[in-house]
Amino acid sequence: MAGIGSSVIASVALAKGKIKAARLNVTQSLLFVTALVAAAFYLYERKVSGMRMHMAGPAAA
Repeated sequence: MAGIGSSVIASVALAKGKIKAARLNVTQSLLFVTALVAAAFYLYERKVSGMRMHMAGPAAA
């Protein structure tokens, strides 16, 4: 959804002749989505590793 939104905003900026603004909007969108996916992956891995320790019991620690 972020890609679709940024492409629409970039298209409007390009239609107005604002090339620099269009590039900036697309770059910001890519950075935001990358950070969001990285945070989600980190939190998922943290949760899964915590579940593994809990399921293994105290002897595994």
